Amino acid sequence: MSNCLLEDAIASYKMYAEAECRSRKTIDDNIRNVREFCLFLNRDDITTITVEDLQRYLVYLRSKIVWSGTSYAKERPLSKNSINAYFRSIRGFWNYLEYDKKFTVNPLATVTAPELSKPLPMFLMFM
Repeated sequence: MSNCLLEDAIASYKMYAEAECRSRKTIDDNIRNVREFCLFLNRDDITTITVEDLQRYLVYLRSKIVWSGTSYAKERPLSKNSINAYFRSIRGFWNYLEYDKKFTVNPLATVTAPELSKPLPMFLMFM
């Protein structure tokens, strides 16, 4: 497998996503999430990324503290839904790379999505 540099793959993905009429926000969010993942790993050659790398990143995201934007709770951990959004962006990008024949086998295809938060049933919300 030859080297596949991140910026080359992102440029290719961006053209594909625009041709598929994906929204500008979706494309930008996906690219930002993939770049953050690769920055976390400190790698530019994405052919060396493994399942363990993604799992390590998901563990890191669970401990990441973000600004909540309210005066009463200034910091909070990322929500399960946010972590799942990062995961979907990264997995979707790698699925595209497999589709575009950058990989013969997608190394991240076997990773399952993190659990999502479940809302309370409607009858409990008003008690």
